[in-house]
Amino acid sequence: MTINSMITIVTATLKFCSDLLTTAESVYPCLSGNISWLIVSKEPLQHNGKLIRFESSRIRVITANDKGLYDALNISLNHVSSGYIQVVGGGDTIIRSGFDEAVKAIDEGHQMPVHAFPILLNGSGKIYPPSASSLSVFMSCPHPGIFVDVMTVKRIGGFDTRYKVSADYDLISRIAQIEQITIHQTEPVVKYKGGGMSEIFAEEAVLENALIRKRVWRKTLRDCITTIDKLYL
Repeated sequence: MTINSMITIVTATLKFCSDLLTTAESVYPCLSGNISWLIVSKEPLQHNGKLIRFESSRIRVITANDKGLYDALNISLNHVSSGYIQVVGGGDTIIRSGFDEAVKAIDEGHQMPVHAFPILLNGSGKIYPPSASSLSVFMSCPHPGIFVDVMTVKRIGGFDTRYKVSADYDLISRIAQIEQITIHQTEPVVKYKGGGMSEIFAEEAVLENALIRKRVWRKTLRDCITTIDKLYL
């Protein structure tokens, strides 16, 4: 398959772990042409005292003393100059058939800055489809299924690290204010492992989401508080 669009898959991790290996096994077959993988790690990727070196020239590893997930993702933006980025968490797996379908769709609609695709939830086995029309209520475009032009992300200042849990919801909400999100109801592109920050810090997520609805979507305080969050994570 000839690929014209540049796509960088980005993964942030604390250190080398089995989750990173799980993701690597699914990412490796996708690395060809203009598709690369960028790993931002807080610690050097070592196993049994030896530095891990990936064999593919399409993989870059950056060690950065970041202040958390979203700071690490902001650091990754400094190492991507063009094309689309897709954020895939450690332990998540690329679904090859869905990913190939997504790449083809992005190539055909390369002038569109944001593309959103379904993901598969590992715990329930359910497909989570994206919906731009519901973003003012909850994070209705699952983050691992989003491919966004990196210059668009940089233009709005990247991830707002004031949010510990919901900076991805804030980012896509701010992008939706200035750009159209192209929705694709196709095969899932990623199997989401589960156990993300929105589950671990569920109460914080509810509070942060309310703030985002107020700050970005200009909801009333009453609406922000009474809205029932539908978290895909």
